[in-house]
Order: sequence, then structure tokens, then C-alpha cells
Amino acid sequence: MARKGKEQDSTVSLKSEEEWQEILNSQNVLTVVDVYNEWAGPCIAMAGFLKKIKLEVGDEILQYAVARADTIDTLKMFRGHCKPIWLFLLHGKVVSVMHGANAPMLGKLIQDLMDNLQKEVLMDEINLNEAVPESTLHLDMELEREEKKQREMAKRMQNADFFPYEEYCLLYLQTYILENGEIMENIFKCIDRLGLTITKDKMSKLNEGEPDHLLEGSGRESQAPKYINQPARLYLIYGIEGYQKLKQGLVQDEIIEAVEKLHLELYQGGDKGLLLGGGSHRYLKLVQIYFYDYADKIIKKNILRKAFKLVVIFAGKPEEELMAKTTKGKQQTINHY
Repeated sequence: MARKGKEQDSTVSLKSEEEWQEILNSQNVLTVVDVYNEWAGPCIAMAGFLKKIKLEVGDEILQYAVARADTIDTLKMFRGHCKPIWLFLLHGKVVSVMHGANAPMLGKLIQDLMDNLQKEVLMDEINLNEAVPESTLHLDMELEREEKKQREMAKRMQNADFFPYEEYCLLYLQTYILENGEIMENIFKCIDRLGLTITKDKMSKLNEGEPDHLLEGSGRESQAPKYINQPARLYLIYGIEGYQKLKQGLVQDEIIEAVEKLHLELYQGGDKGLLLGGGSHRYLKLVQIYFYDYADKIIKKNILRKAFKLVVIFAGKPEEELMAKTTKGKQQTINHY
């Protein structure tokens, strides 16, 4: 039953003892399990971090699962706990445990265990009764900080003064398009002709709910499940009225027609693997998930620039001169340390 869930989503959902026993049968793969209680839910704050690791190492040797302690007898000792609990499975055994939402620690532990997997290092099984958090009342402060950070980021991204969301759009292309040299050349020519710029791009596999952010208003919202967990590349594109320009350009340059024809030849119909997001706030959620560092950099830059506009009023000096001096000072401080 657990494997059936994985066909639709890269995250395996475990809700019964049978599904837990099935995941234990996984061989030659590291399984990271987020153990949760139904009233609290899985650790959302760490989902993006884990997804990033999976994209880097591949699905073949790393899988991510969420397990509901309320309905799995083997995990009954974790019932009633609100602190995130992570179990690490190798060769049918729980070999390590971590509590809390410490992303660097989780990443290091995953890397160490994957090294052991590749080197075929044998590890002892841990006693689950000894893996229970010390306090059922402790709320992990790291998790609270991460959730607050994500909320603030989402709020700022919807403020055009901090992130000019109307000047960005997201282009989603599945692998069969990426592998067609002629279509890709025409797409890049179209983007260049329209005066747009590809700022960032990244391979991705959209999780459940994520395709909705690209399909809103397209009339194809019901097709969202078909895009879940499909290998694709996301392009973050910048330019004035970029979404409308690219939407029209892809049609005018007959790129949409070419993609539909290619899809028909390869898959005998169905929905095409090209999506374009923009023109509303919804696509920003994907920017936050897949291009967090870039968006954070833009936001911080605009916050700094906005603050300097206030300083300029009192300083009587050009904004560019003050910005240059501050940037130089920061660089000297960095080099000093």
C-alpha cells in the first residue's frame, strides 16, 4: 500500500502497521521518516529542505516518508509528542534518530548515513523506546523560528516594494521537451526576442498541491495530479510584463503547437508538459520553495534600498554613493574575518 502512494507523490505516507512493515523491506536505500501525531501533522518547515536533498542525490538511494504514530503500533511510544521525531532506516532497521527541526544537523546525518550505505557499513538497530524525546511538552524553538521565517518570507514576496512579483514568471518544462533541441532553441530565442532574462533554473519534481500554483486560471486545474512527481525543469524568468509577453510569445512562435505535437507523437495525447505561472500571487509559493535564496537576496536588497531612501533625505548625498560606501564597508568586514 505504501508503494502505491509513492507512485503519485515522492513522499510515502504511512498510516498502518502493514505499511510500516512494508517500508522496512526497502533495500539499498536510506529512508528518512518523519513520525507525527495526527493532531500536530508532519513537519512542514523541513519538507523543502528534504526535497532539496532528494533532488541532489536522486530517488534511487533516498526516500522520504511520513508516519502517523496514532495508527502504527510499532510507533506507539511516540504518541502525544509535539516535537519533530526523525527515524532513519537502513536494511530494514531503525539505525538512528533525531529530534527537532535542525536542518544542518539533519543534512549532516543524512550524508553520513548515505556514506555508510554506499560503503556497505553495518549498523546496529536502535531501541525505539530509548528514542522517545525527554519531554512531551517541549516546543522546539528551531521549528518555531523556521515557520516564522517562512511566513515572513511569503508576506514580503507579496509586497511589490520588496519583491516585484509582477515582473517575474515561472516556466515549467518536462524532460521530453528539454531533450528536444529544436523546441528548446526556439524557447530560448523567444525569451531573448521578448527582452526577458532567465535568472535561475532548477530540476524539480512537483509535490501534491504544487502544480495548482501554475494551473490556476488555465481551465486545466483538474489535470494537476498528472504533473505530480514528474521530472521537469523550472525557469525563473524576469522582465517587465514578462508573464503576458511570454504567454503570447509561446503561441506566436508556434512553440505551444510544437510541444503539443511532440507530446501526441510520444504519448498519444494527454496533457502537455509545459506550464507558465505568473500574473497572480499563487506562483510565488513555488518561487519560495525552489528559489528561496534568490528571492531572499532580492528582498534584502530592496529592504536596504528602501531604508537608504530615508537616509538620503537627511544625508543630502546621492543614494548610489551611500550604497557604494556601505557595500564597500561590508566587504572589508567580511575580508577582515
